[in-house]
Amino acid sequence: MLFQTENRMDECNLCSELKDEHLRNGFNLKNLFDEQFILYSDKLFSIVPSIGALNESHILLVPNRHVKNFLALSAQERQHLIKILNKIEIYFLEKFQSKVLFFEHGTGFSSRKNCIEHAHIHCVLDEKAVVPFFLNNLSVIELTQSIFTDSTELESIINSGYIWFKNNYGEWIGSDENIKPQYLRYLYKTAIGESNWDWRVDRNVSSIKKVILNFENFV
Repeated sequence: MLFQTENRMDECNLCSELKDEHLRNGFNLKNLFDEQFILYSDKLFSIVPSIGALNESHILLVPNRHVKNFLALSAQERQHLIKILNKIEIYFLEKFQSKVLFFEHGTGFSSRKNCIEHAHIHCVLDEKAVVPFFLNNLSVIELTQSIFTDSTELESIINSGYIWFKNNYGEWIGSDENIKPQYLRYLYKTAIGESNWDWRVDRNVSSIKKVILNFENFV
């Protein structure tokens, strides 16, 4: 199922993927695969594999409309987002017998720091070493409630850009000042003793194919 994205940007990797189009300048999943790669879709969100998948569980949850970060979503969209995150958590437990780690590098409204300027949450196996490594290498605060239910005290971070991550034990957020693109990917891979974190260098097509198979029953 394909969607008419709002505020669509012709040169956006994810907007092009959701329209099942090749990216004219660069590459996206459509440039890599002829087969169907949209793993889930509804009126507000879609799920696709991540290019340069960190492992065979690595998916991206993306809004169908083009926004820079998830905190720019409407209240209705955020309510639906929470439901989708819960579905993903349940699926990971059933499919992988593992909890899931969510993370986002949210682009600020006044900055262009990320490789992809379309909001996306990484959803990946919650490897034991990763969150402690994140906490040792990032300046973040632990939240007492989800940012998707109340973000009124975080407006300055939202405007300038932020990093966010969540697992079954907690949720954290911080400014993305001095945070380079793909830094969370880099930390994830480094925490588990691996080095192939850069999706522009290593597209990891074999793992993407396994991700597609692993999520063929996600509904």
